[in-house]
Formats: sequence, C-alpha cells, structure tokens
Amino acid sequence: MALEHKFINGKHFFKVYDYDQRITIMVDSSCTCEAHAWNHGVVCHHLSACLKYLWMKPKDRVKVRFDVVGPVLRNSVLKMVRLSNRKLNVVRVGENESARHRLLKEKICESFVLLGLDFVCEAIIEVGKVRQRADILVPELALVVEVVVSEGVESLEAKRKVFAGLGLDMRVVR
Repeated sequence: MALEHKFINGKHFFKVYDYDQRITIMVDSSCTCEAHAWNHGVVCHHLSACLKYLWMKPKDRVKVRFDVVGPVLRNSVLKMVRLSNRKLNVVRVGENESARHRLLKEKICESFVLLGLDFVCEAIIEVGKVRQRADILVPELALVVEVVVSEGVESLEAKRKVFAGLGLDMRVVR
C-alpha cells in the first residue's frame, strides 16, 4: 500500500493506493496548539494522535462519508483561481499562442469533456503572493496541463515547482 499526501488550499488530501484501487481521503481539521503547522501542510502531533485513535477504534463506530471528498477537492482547487477567471468548460486561448498550441489545447479540453471532467482554460491561480497562469486546470484531479510548443525546460521546471507547492500535479503535453 502506498500513500501520497497533498496540501491544497488549507486542506489535507491523501491518496491511498491499495493494489488496483485508488482511494482519496480528505482530512479537514484544526488544532489550537502553538506548534500547530496545519496551515503549512504539516500534521501536528495532536492530530496524529487522533488519527491513531481512529485507526485503533472498531471500524463499525467510525462514520465515513465518501460523497464529500470529490466536491471539497474540486472547490479547494477552484478557490485558488482568480474569481473573474473561473469560467468552466470554455476553451480560451491566449493572444500569442500558435495555431498548433490552440489545436492541442482544444483536443485536450474535448477529451476532458468526454470524460465528464470540468476544466478552466488560461486559469490564473492566485494564492497569497503566488500568481501563475495554467493552460488547463482540472479541479477534480488537482491537475494542471501545460501545452508546450516552444516553451523552454527552465520555464517548465519553474512552473512545476510553483504548482507542486500549491499541491497541484502538472503534466506537459507536446
């Protein structure tokens, strides 16, 4: 079993990989301790003790809601996008994009529509002092897709670091 942790917009999301299944778990909690670093993506020892307690508790006494995680993840990601920029499922293009770049972007967006996933094109992501533009953002997957025709490796690595710091995965399509 493998565990992947993401901290997105003040919430902890854990992906648990168990054989051929992938399960996403969201932990939304807070602690009043002074050493608490929850807002920085670190789980304090008080919360850790609570999670251990839940682990040891008989499973029939723990209420689990599976319907909450998807919408909460989606909304947490969308809250990072500038309010005036949250246009779902609209293919938007930049002024300086090449015809090939536009075509690739349109095809990728079309595939997300066929999969039933929402997307934001030319998403302006703003969190604190961080401001970054993404070609395509898929909120349900916390995924940024960068369409690359002529962009340099250094620029892509800089974007990847920014997005990773926000808990977003980045895929590059050439």
